[in-house]
Amino acid sequence: MIRSFSILIGIALLCIRAYAATCTVSSTGVSFGNYNARNSTMGDTAGRVTVICSGTQTEHVSYVLSLTRTGDREKGAALRGAGHSLRYGLFLNSARNELWGDGTANTSEIKDSMTLINGHGSQDYVIYGRLPSRQSEATEGTYLDTVVMTLVW
Repeated sequence: MIRSFSILIGIALLCIRAYAATCTVSSTGVSFGNYNARNSTMGDTAGRVTVICSGTQTEHVSYVLSLTRTGDREKGAALRGAGHSLRYGLFLNSARNELWGDGTANTSEIKDSMTLINGHGSQDYVIYGRLPSRQSEATEGTYLDTVVMTLVW
């Protein structure tokens, strides 16, 4: 069964049912706020992704949560708007050196498991965003991107 959801930052989620448990993903999203192209500091922010599963009393659920990158792999992801784009990255660690992706091209996936207590369980993950400084091509406007998370359990 494939389910699609949309959340605040435009992430579409695909949940693929493979076992007896049922799992979903939710997110608080990543928002970079206002951007000043002349500022020399990186635009760092964070969001949260939660995997929620239900099933039998003490069922053990293993899963992989991956991110499909949009845009050019060599240039990275880009927020688009106002006729321009801003490069950004989503990372699995606060040092922002473990790029979240699909496990290819130097990216990492979230690979984890949980044991359901009374048939329910959830696990939170912090997703770290970075908008590099001095992207002088930026003009005033709203910039958005859509990414796809895939949860396989």
